[in-house]
Amino acid sequence: MDTLPELLAPAGDWHSFVAAVQNGADAVYLGTTQFSARQEAENFSLEQLSEAVSYAHSRGCRIYVAVNTLISGAEMPEAIRLAESLGEIGVDALIVQDLGLAANLRLLLPEIPLHASTQMSIHNTAGAAFLAELGFTRVVLARELSLDEIAAVVKGSPLDCEVFVHGALCFSYSGNCLLSSMIGGRSGNRGRCAQPCRLEYSLVNREGKVEAGEVGGPYLLSPKDLNTLKHLADLVKTGVKSLKIEGRLKRPEYVATVVKAYRLALDNLKRPGGVDFTRVHKEVEQVFNRDFTSGYLYTNPGRDLISYQKPSNRGRLLGRVKQVSKGVIWVELSEPCAVGDGYEIWQSGNGRSGGTIKALLKNSHHGWQEVQQAEPGEIVGFHFTGTANVGDLVYKNRENQLLQQAGSTYKSEHETLAIPVTLRVTAKIGKPCTVSFTDPLHLCGTAKTDFIVEQAVHHPMDCSDLLQQLNRLGNTPFVIKDYYCEADPGIMVPKSELNRVRREAIANLFKARLSYFAPIRLASCEPAPLVKRYSACLEGPRRHRAVPEPLVGVVVDSWASLERAVIAGANLVYLADTGFNPTEQTFDTAEKLGAALDLCSRNGVRGIFCLSPINTDRQLERYQQIIEDLLAEHKSLIVSVGDYGALQIVSKLGVPFYTEAQLNTFNAYTADFLTCAGAGLVQLSPELTLKQIGELNQASVAAGEILVHGHQVVMISKHCVLGSVAGGLSATTPCQAPCRSGEIYGLKDRLGKVFPLRTDRQCRMYLFNSVELCLIEHLLEIGRAGVSSIRIEGRLYEPAQLEQIVRRYVEAWSLVWAGPEDSESAKERLLQLRNELEPPTGITKGHLFRGVL
Repeated sequence: MDTLPELLAPAGDWHSFVAAVQNGADAVYLGTTQFSARQEAENFSLEQLSEAVSYAHSRGCRIYVAVNTLISGAEMPEAIRLAESLGEIGVDALIVQDLGLAANLRLLLPEIPLHASTQMSIHNTAGAAFLAELGFTRVVLARELSLDEIAAVVKGSPLDCEVFVHGALCFSYSGNCLLSSMIGGRSGNRGRCAQPCRLEYSLVNREGKVEAGEVGGPYLLSPKDLNTLKHLADLVKTGVKSLKIEGRLKRPEYVATVVKAYRLALDNLKRPGGVDFTRVHKEVEQVFNRDFTSGYLYTNPGRDLISYQKPSNRGRLLGRVKQVSKGVIWVELSEPCAVGDGYEIWQSGNGRSGGTIKALLKNSHHGWQEVQQAEPGEIVGFHFTGTANVGDLVYKNRENQLLQQAGSTYKSEHETLAIPVTLRVTAKIGKPCTVSFTDPLHLCGTAKTDFIVEQAVHHPMDCSDLLQQLNRLGNTPFVIKDYYCEADPGIMVPKSELNRVRREAIANLFKARLSYFAPIRLASCEPAPLVKRYSACLEGPRRHRAVPEPLVGVVVDSWASLERAVIAGANLVYLADTGFNPTEQTFDTAEKLGAALDLCSRNGVRGIFCLSPINTDRQLERYQQIIEDLLAEHKSLIVSVGDYGALQIVSKLGVPFYTEAQLNTFNAYTADFLTCAGAGLVQLSPELTLKQIGELNQASVAAGEILVHGHQVVMISKHCVLGSVAGGLSATTPCQAPCRSGEIYGLKDRLGKVFPLRTDRQCRMYLFNSVELCLIEHLLEIGRAGVSSIRIEGRLYEPAQLEQIVRRYVEAWSLVWAGPEDSESAKERLLQLRNELEPPTGITKGHLFRGVL
């Protein structure tokens, strides 16, 4: 294996950064105190970053800075200034999510490489091609891809591809999760996710009956941690350029342990042998795990993906309780343990209690005595708090020795990192002594003594004496591997001079390495195609694309709902290819879609083919064929897209398109970019406030649409809770398809709220908000904010109910457009309509007034 991928490590603070570099990372990704998707981490100031860049580059390590949150319009100038400062510091690339920020950076700072964050949810080749046309150099692929899908994107994309190989998994497709945002206002898209997926839920049917299945715990949305140590050879074969470890919120010891393990495993692929991988795997498991999974690399793991019993670190099984007596538990060990280790008792009924082992008791010939450590097979006792019963499992969730070992790699003055160098010394009488250090890249640092080498009078020196003095490299990353010396016999050079020349030569080697590892800057050239188009669009006349009539759009995925939406007076009907109800006629073929479009056309309604927001390459090929078939009879076809791959496909086909909320249009720059790319209508982010919507519409040329009613999609996941819990789906067992039974299911949280759950025809799970969005009473303000079109999410309603909702919004929106805007009677009627629509479970106004953190 000639070339290994880059090993990319996380750093949430300085200690973690040093741990990553010292344990063999080729690159480190980190964030500043602004616009980072891990705002809970300590992160880095610009001053710290400057120091980090020098530290990393001199040790052959790259620095990528995450500027990977959505950026509001008001924040955009500050974000661009930050990017400019990061470029001046010398970071190697920026990791970006926000499309508007990316477009601006390609225009203003085209020399800085951009990496597309996993928050952009790129899961197909066309999506990577779209980013290439925007000027990105690397894409972080979605975690849900299989090995074959990864290889296909690598082969078909001009971009370097990066994949996650270890750490926490998001339950939802990244960038498509609004659960934390809607529950508590803490947005994952803004780096503030509260991780509600790690809480308890139960699967219930429409009567509220719990479907328990045989999963053994209530944490239905809490994935195990990704671990691919045993699968690196297969990942390397895909051709990916970078292997990424998750963990910017983890402690430095975690970073040290995991980076070291992956460094050893990768190097072992090139030079097999000499590594005790049993120990390596144990250390990785011990430092942090929620149990492990290989994710979706080989198959859909179903219930094998989820850590049902515990959403946080479990450590390694220490043993089982043999006896409980007077505040002491006696445990038969399956793992070594020592004083200072942490423990957790797993009680029957899912109870947990734990603490630190402060003293160990062990039986001996002299009775019970205290010991410092014990080995597997022995029975030991220690004091505990809480409750325990015979037979309970005990886990070691902290190993003191491992933490100390890992901590030494970033706390010690002596560096763990070992860069081999060749030392050459020339010491001839009558000439300065010359010292040079050369690294494996043939970079060299040289220095000469001011002192002229003399014949010794009392203490002659030879080559071994010179080496002893010049080998004092303990506080550097360099280790002398080879030594060449040319010295006259019986010479003398002051040790102070040798110390000085050693420091100077090493300093010069550091300078050479800093120069060699200077950040790559992209050459000045013709702007990327989409950037060029965006620039030309901005330079043209700035005309807001206001629509000439009030538009009410409705999302449906069945023929019955389509008919009711048309009868009720909807202007736009989004024909969604989800098929949530398998017993009804849906829009899964060109023939069925054609009939639906004909129905719309006959009634003066605009029918829009709404593609799935998540698409594999195969699914996009299917969509392309359907669109080409439809164009033969429907020349005015419009398609709505929710991922960049679909956008790329319809753009190349020349088909008019709208964009969905999954593209996260959070500022006028993104709206303008999508409009310049050809979007006729742009659905705005549901995380915007009314004030932000108004500011966006005022600054943008786009025609904007917002969702005003319905259960809002808060998650899209490749993992189906229904199939895994009620359908028995696992890595080895097929799903029994309970979604096809006609029953309706939801997830009930600890507060008793039920989040509706549906499964699409690709077996992806859609989770909807527990409370209906209803903004009808605020349509006057929404109209004044410049919104062109309003949308109703209609897929969860019975057709007759949907008709009544649409009728009321058609009346209300027409009332707004008719004016006058300050009409008290209009306000009264809107409030009356709100009261007619409000269900017993209440309504939410989403983020219209509260916004997100």
